[in-house]
Amino acid sequence: MQKVSTKEIEIISNSWLLIIAIAMPFCFYPINGTFNAYVPRFIMLSFLGLLFLPFFIVNARFFLLNETKGLDIKFLLLYYVMLIISTYFASDKFAAVIGYKRLDGLFIMLIYLMIFFVARKVKIISRKAVLAILFVACIISIHA
Repeated sequence: MQKVSTKEIEIISNSWLLIIAIAMPFCFYPINGTFNAYVPRFIMLSFLGLLFLPFFIVNARFFLLNETKGLDIKFLLLYYVMLIISTYFASDKFAAVIGYKRLDGLFIMLIYLMIFFVARKVKIISRKAVLAILFVACIISIHA
């Protein structure tokens, strides 16, 4: 397997984050006349998170390098350790891992952590990306 350059990692990461930023608002759409945002959001984040996970693991050194020095990161990691401990002691393990209705489970919270570390490495988003996000926001506001 050939080594991926830092520039390629940044391009793939920026594209992934842009897809999440554009697709996430579309997950908040009423299904069968009821507003249930959890299921579409869970499916979308699970799909995109699992799709990006191998890339994140292979390039973990890039995403996590020099990231554990700040106090905010230490508290964030402590929070995730507490999440894992509470999931272990939960009476309903399925709900603790997957989530239930409006409550996110450990799985989605770990995807949020991955998004956080990827987003910290993103430089400045391009004008084209901002326009794409604004375009999606306009469509959603007109539809709503």
